[in-house]
Amino acid sequence: MDLFTFKKIVAHLLMPLPVIACLLILALYWTIRKRNKLAFIAQLCVLFMVIMLGNPTIANKLLSPMERTFKQYDLDTKVNTIVVLGCGHSNDGMLPVTAQLYGCSLYRLAEAMRIYKANPGSKIITSGYGGTEQFSNAFMVKEAAIAMGIPAQDISIIESPRNTAEEADAIKLKLGNKKFALVTSASHMPRAISTFNEKGLFPIPAPAGHLAKDASRANWWQQLPQSENLRKAETWWYETMGQLAQKLG
Repeated sequence: MDLFTFKKIVAHLLMPLPVIACLLILALYWTIRKRNKLAFIAQLCVLFMVIMLGNPTIANKLLSPMERTFKQYDLDTKVNTIVVLGCGHSNDGMLPVTAQLYGCSLYRLAEAMRIYKANPGSKIITSGYGGTEQFSNAFMVKEAAIAMGIPAQDISIIESPRNTAEEADAIKLKLGNKKFALVTSASHMPRAISTFNEKGLFPIPAPAGHLAKDASRANWWQQLPQSENLRKAETWWYETMGQLAQKLG
C-alpha cells in the first residue's frame, strides 16, 4: 500500500459516519460484556454527534466561513484559461454523461462554463485521474462540457494528477506563470490556493458548489437533524484535516 492510498483510508475512517459506526459497535460490545456504563457513554456520544452534526445551524456555522474565504468569481476579470480541478464520477454507460459526474464535479463544470461564456476565446483545462473507474475525471468532465455545448477544441485534459499538489505541478508545467482562473469546490478552495501558491502559482479563485446557504428564513422543522447537514459537517472536517496535514508537511 502506497502513502497516497494509506492517507485516503485514514481520512475516510476519521469521517463522522465511520466514527459513529465504531461507537455503535463498541456500545454493542460493552453491552454484551455487561459494561453498561461504557455502553451508555458510547450511545450518548452517538446521539450527541447525530443531533449536533445534523443540525443546519451548526453545520452551516462550521462550513460557511471556510466556503466564503474567497468571493465568487467576478466576470469583469478577464482570463484566457480556466482550470477545473478533479473531483469524482462513476462510469455507468446506462446514464447520461452529466449524471455520471458527482455533484462536486458538476458544480465545478457549471462555474467553469459561466466564466468561459464571459470570456470569448478562452480555453478550459480539466484535471483529475480515474482511480478505479474506466475513464479519468478529467476526461468525463470534458465529455460533459462537450455535451453541454462547449467546443471540444476549447478543452484540454490532464489525466494523471491524483491530488491537488499533483494538479498544481501539472498546471505549472503546462501554463507556467500565465494568468488563469482556478475552479474547485468552495470548501476546498482555501487548501487549493495555498497549494498552488506554494508551487509559485497565483490563480484567480473561482469557488463553486457552496453547500452552506443562508438559512435565516428556514422553517422550524428544518432545524431538525438532516443527512444533508451531516454532509456539510463531513466536508468541513475533511478539509480541516487536509489543511492540518498540509501544515504538517
